[in-house]
Amino acid sequence: MKNFLFIGEKNSGKSTFLHSLLRDTNFSCGGVISMPVFKQEIKIGTDALNVHTGERRTLTRLEKYADFSGRAVGRYVINDKGIEHGKRAIEMAIGKRDFIIIDEVGPLELRGGGWAEEVEKAFRKGNVIAVIRENIKEKFFEKYGENFTRVGKNDLVNMLGGCYEKNGI
Repeated sequence: MKNFLFIGEKNSGKSTFLHSLLRDTNFSCGGVISMPVFKQEIKIGTDALNVHTGERRTLTRLEKYADFSGRAVGRYVINDKGIEHGKRAIEMAIGKRDFIIIDEVGPLELRGGGWAEEVEKAFRKGNVIAVIRENIKEKFFEKYGENFTRVGKNDLVNMLGGCYEKNGI
């Protein structure tokens, strides 16, 4: 089974695009999307969205907006409950869904944290669509190898269909 890699710049709309595309797909998809959270048009963090159930949990917040205790990584505080929610979403999808979405595989996972263990299990099973930032792709390839089919927005529309195809967006 193949694994797919959707690469884009930080804050370029990768997560929002995937979420919109998956809303109307005919495929059974699971996994996690790190959905951006905004307050007055300013990104204040992300929520871990279970692709299959639609359930959301707080994943990260800028320190001044964090109403939970967690560990600081850069400008953000990471919520362990959000990490656990994402792990469960990935684990629940392995072997049970047509595609497993993992948004994103980031610096935390590359260091063995976050949902790194679930990412590796999912990659072994196949049919993963992993989202990464452009600026970490070399480190990603060092850790996971280069045996991924790189896909762009048009490729994903062709693979998954969904509202973009149906609505001509």
